[in-house]
Amino acid sequence: TREEARNALSGPLPSVCTPFHRDGSIDFTTLRNSIDFLVSTGSKALILTYGDSLFSLLTDQEVGEVTKVVAEHVAGRATVVAADREWWTGKVIEFAQYARSVGVDILMVRPPDWAGSCTPNTMAEHYAAIAKHIPVMVVTNVFERRTTAFAVETIEILMNSCERFVAVKDAIHR
Repeated sequence: TREEARNALSGPLPSVCTPFHRDGSIDFTTLRNSIDFLVSTGSKALILTYGDSLFSLLTDQEVGEVTKVVAEHVAGRATVVAADREWWTGKVIEFAQYARSVGVDILMVRPPDWAGSCTPNTMAEHYAAIAKHIPVMVVTNVFERRTTAFAVETIEILMNSCERFVAVKDAIHR
C-alpha cells in the first residue's frame, strides 16, 4: 500500500552502486558486502537506479543478475526498489514479474517516451499496466523534457486510478 511504501521509504535511502572488477565484470562479492553494510547502518530500503546502479550501461541480463543478487541477499531485511531501462510495456511487465519473483518490493519505472510520444494518459497507462504485477514508483526526471503541467497531470491520473502507484522519487536536475 502507499502507507507501507511511505514507511519503508523514509529516512536515508541509499542507491546501490554496481561494483566492477578490473576486467569489467560485476563484482558480486563487493555488492553483497555493500548490501550488508547498508542494512547494518539501519537503511530501511535499498534502491537500484538507472543511474547510480549503472543500469544505463549494463546489459539486460546484467540488470537481471544485479537485481536478483540484491533482492535475494537483502532477504527481507529491507525494502528493495529495483529499476528498469525504458523498455516497452510488455518487456517491463516481464521484468516486473521476474523482479517480484526474486524478492523486489517496488519497481521504479522509466516509461518509453521515445521522441516525446507519450501523453499523460498513455504514460499513466504504462505505469498502471506494470503496477498490476508490482507496486511502482515514478522518478521525476522522466519529465525533464516536459512541462510541469504534464508531470502533474500524469501523477494526478496515477494517484486517482492506480492504487499500486506508491511513490515518487524527485530527481529533476534543473
